[in-house]
Amino acid sequence: MLKWNLEHSKNLEIQLQED
Repeated sequence: MLKWNLEHSKNLEIQLQED
């Protein structure tokens, strides 16, 4: 679960930066 959260946190950050 922790790894999943870390990966999705990075994905969210990238999406926010691209937006």
